[in-house]
Amino acid sequence: PVHITEIQLDGRPLTVGGGDGPGMDQAAHLTTDLDVDWRTKVIGFTYAALNFVAPSEGRYRYRLEGFQDDWSAWSSSITTSFTNLDPGTYVFHVQGTNSDGVFDPEGTHLTLRVAPPPWRTGWAYAGYVLLAIGAGAFGVRARVRAATREWRSAAQLAEARAQERDAFRSRSAADFHDEAGGRLTRISLHLASARRKVPPGSEVDSHLERAEQAQRELSAGMRDLIWSMDPGRDGLRDTLDRLAAFAETLFAASRTSFRVDAGDPALDEVVLGMNERRNVTLLFKEALNNCAKHAGASECVLKASLEDGALLIGLFDDGAGFDPGKEEGDGHGLRNMRHRAAKAGGRLVVRAPVGHGTQVLLHMPVVRRGDKA
Repeated sequence: PVHITEIQLDGRPLTVGGGDGPGMDQAAHLTTDLDVDWRTKVIGFTYAALNFVAPSEGRYRYRLEGFQDDWSAWSSSITTSFTNLDPGTYVFHVQGTNSDGVFDPEGTHLTLRVAPPPWRTGWAYAGYVLLAIGAGAFGVRARVRAATREWRSAAQLAEARAQERDAFRSRSAADFHDEAGGRLTRISLHLASARRKVPPGSEVDSHLERAEQAQRELSAGMRDLIWSMDPGRDGLRDTLDRLAAFAETLFAASRTSFRVDAGDPALDEVVLGMNERRNVTLLFKEALNNCAKHAGASECVLKASLEDGALLIGLFDDGAGFDPGKEEGDGHGLRNMRHRAAKAGGRLVVRAPVGHGTQVLLHMPVVRRGDKA
């Protein structure tokens, strides 16, 4: 049989107990496994077959499983070495023949474990993973903080711009009211004075009367514009209240009763921008005028509700109705109403079967106070 007779690490033989050099627990021929430090560069083996007749005539072959899996060529050399083995587990096998050529198929073997350096151990890799996780978490937190700061800055900037915009609108509304309102008042006084100086029913009086009517309409339009510019009137309720006040004045001398149906508390949080507020107001004033002039209704109802994530504003009457397909020249102003609906970002639906009343329905996106820029 073949035995390993000596093991060398970096050229120094291992001895039992170690002495002044590297050591092992038992003799080389009894050692079946060996742990080697990661700093070892060269691992050598000496081996021999028990042959008392002619030991020098023995022949040997070896392999290092995990590094050199194929057997070496047969040789009379009784030593071999391996350099710079990577960390891992290897098995050194050696077989031999005696001087008579008798082959020992079993030979002998030794399990060799080369330790990894400290930075390649399992604990080290676990540390790397934890470090990477920590670095990643730190990076994520840093990005989140940066994004939060950016979001806050953007939100503060948007809020500042909104406040500046509202302040500008308030100043503009006040200035416009003072300037244009004063001039319209003077025009009204001049027209009234002029009418007192001409014969009633004369052609000049008729022209002055039409001028007074135009002045009243202009004043009403100006008041609507100033009202729509006021940022303190952005609630849907403000628009409904203004339309209700207009309707009550409009129907005061008629047999048509008017009411508002908008009891949902969620409507309190709905807001309309300046553009939406103005166009919604003008659209439904047109619809109310149509009802007063053409419908002959006994009841007219202004409704508002939230349905399927949209705002629905509708005007319903039980009057005569009309054919919406004949809008050209019919005096109902449907084209202008649809134009107002589009400018408000909504969609207008008119149903007016003859003899069954009229429904004017405006569908709009919902904007709540928390969503307002």
